[in-house]
Amino acid sequence: MRSTGSIFLLLASALPWSGACWGQAPSVEYRYPEIPETAERAAALIPIGWTEYERIEFDLNLDGVNDLVIAIQTVDSIAHSRSGKGISRGRPRMLLVALGSKKGIYRTITTNSEFLLREDEGGMTPPELWLEAKGDTLQVGFQFLRGNSTYSFIHKNNNLICVRSDQAGASGSGYMEVVHIDLISNVAERWTGRVDMDQLNREREIVIPPHPPISLSSMKPAMSTELVPGFFF
Repeated sequence: MRSTGSIFLLLASALPWSGACWGQAPSVEYRYPEIPETAERAAALIPIGWTEYERIEFDLNLDGVNDLVIAIQTVDSIAHSRSGKGISRGRPRMLLVALGSKKGIYRTITTNSEFLLREDEGGMTPPELWLEAKGDTLQVGFQFLRGNSTYSFIHKNNNLICVRSDQAGASGSGYMEVVHIDLISNVAERWTGRVDMDQLNREREIVIPPHPPISLSSMKPAMSTELVPGFFF
């Protein structure tokens, strides 16, 4: 059996912090636009020069009114730095969350300009983004050619807090690895085996040290942060 973390490294090797998709030019700073604090229409939250590419509406804060989660990107590709990791030559992207109200006004509560992967950060193919609601939980997922990564968020204290991360990947030879990071019970575990096995084997479990809540607004590019040794978040 391969060493711990092999598929995680396989997935990460296709992403920007590996250097596989990044240019070596000096940092290219890009100034992200301010998102309006309030708007009467979802379209009014999107800055000029940007466009919506994924969106979901559901009752995030359980007040009986649908809220908005919108992924937006620039119309044109723009070289830009990504958290000191290098240069992406794809389109800058942002994720924004706005709560609805019975008066028909949307109120922006959080944004993030780093978390969403860019179109040149998926290795052989661009990563596919999906947004899904499960009850009052928002799931943000990325699909790769041979793997996927999913993050779960809940609304708390007028913010979005990440409560879980799940990754899975398979090698061309049929080796599979699944990683679960539970930020409520603070446990990370890795399961490994062959794709044709009925059940994977739990290879490792580690307790995550106490930490402040991880808000959406504070998150870096997906799968770029080593939360505990050998587990990338």
